[in-house]
Amino acid sequence: MRKYSKIAILLIVSIIATGCSTKGPVVSSDCLINGEPSPSWVCKPFIEKESYAVVGEAQASRDTYDVIRRKALSNAHKKLQELVGEQADISFTKEVDMWVSKEGDMYLLVGIPKILVE
Repeated sequence: MRKYSKIAILLIVSIIATGCSTKGPVVSSDCLINGEPSPSWVCKPFIEKESYAVVGEAQASRDTYDVIRRKALSNAHKKLQELVGEQADISFTKEVDMWVSKEGDMYLLVGIPKILVE
């Protein structure tokens, strides 16, 4: 029963996060990546106080877009497990936002509700 409550909370958080997203990245001069203004979440990962958030990155390469995205996601999952420990079930993570720099490097904001980790 507890597992279903966690899944329900995850779905609610996902709906809220999706509904609050904006079209196109909002860049900030406070967060510079290689001199380029980037979204503030790239420098300070944050979704909401009830969630853990990390940014996974992948360098531009000749790989396909999907391969680069999977590399960034894998990097984010590793960071998340370092942040909260091995008990983090990465199958419950949510890709919240993405930004690609002018050089083609990909940054992926990934989160997981804290209740699913406790």
